[in-house]
Amino acid sequence: MESDCDCARRKKPEASTTTHKEGVRPVKSIAVESTVLSAVAYDAEKQLLELQFRDRAVYRYLNVPAAVHAELTEAQSKGEFFNRSIRGRFRHVIASDQPTSGKSST
Repeated sequence: MESDCDCARRKKPEASTTTHKEGVRPVKSIAVESTVLSAVAYDAEKQLLELQFRDRAVYRYLNVPAAVHAELTEAQSKGEFFNRSIRGRFRHVIASDQPTSGKSST
């Protein structure tokens, strides 16, 4: 489910960001054990990685190789892997920006 967001309350992302409202079909997500992420989804055909954070914010990362998705799902610390290998390295769109607290995950 996508919605409008008040992006002013979130920390500015390091890579280019576009608020996303249409044009990308949702992908099936899987729940993950992480203190940072709650779910991960990947569309291999479009190289689209969708991450849902614990604060319910959903980001879609573009042009992500399948190997990066595989490494994320196998990482012992998904938060560390995200910060080291995904954040700031891939262009992304905000699919949903609905944090449950004032803290920012990205």
